[in-house]
Amino acid sequence: MPTTQEENGASGALAAHLNARLGRNAEAQEAYDRAIGLCGDAAMRDFLAGRARQIRQL
Repeated sequence: MPTTQEENGASGALAAHLNARLGRNAEAQEAYDRAIGLCGDAAMRDFLAGRARQIRQL
C-alpha cells in the first residue's frame, strides 16, 4: 500500500503532466520538482527528472 509521501509524489507527477499539457510550463516545472523530492523510487525519479528537463528546454 502506498505511503502518504508516495501518494503526494504521484499526485505531484499528475499535476506536472497536466500543467505541461496545458502549456503551463512554470507550474509543471514546480510540480515535477516536488514530485521528484517526494519519490522514493530511483527509476521514477529519473523519469520525472527527464520530463522536467524537457519542460525546461521549451
